[in-house]
Amino acid sequence: MKQNEAKYETKKKIKVKLRDGKERTIQHMMATTFWSANGRPMSSAQFMETLFGVMPEFFKNEDELREIWSNPETRKKLLEGLADKCFGRVQLSEIQKMIDAEYSDIFDVIAIVAYLLTPLTRSERANAAQIKIHQSFKDKHKYKEEIFLAFVLTQYIKQGVDK
Repeated sequence: MKQNEAKYETKKKIKVKLRDGKERTIQHMMATTFWSANGRPMSSAQFMETLFGVMPEFFKNEDELREIWSNPETRKKLLEGLADKCFGRVQLSEIQKMIDAEYSDIFDVIAIVAYLLTPLTRSERANAAQIKIHQSFKDKHKYKEEIFLAFVLTQYIKQGVDK
């Protein structure tokens, strides 16, 4: 295969049906191995099913997840709680890759598994916020504040809030 043809190669996908009856589509990855809390290897589908099963321990619905994620302290507590259940940043990052959400936040990984929400890239979120910011500062002579917020959004696009 020529080098420029590689970018057009389609990734093999598998569908995982969770207990809510909805299917999540993920990349089939041969090299990724997940481990259960008892130290046994598990497939990516089993890993997602287990993650789906523990989520009600942390939040009851999508609104509560958004509320938790919007506060740095409760977001940290959520991520620590998931890590204690063997769903740490490394494992969530692997799922992030499997669902083609590398440019999204870990929030999107959790939201896809829990509620089948469509992931947004950090760039998409930042652009929407930038429009709102620009509209709110219009004719208010707060140019420096708008520039600072644009800088913050640029950093968000590069790093996200979950790192």
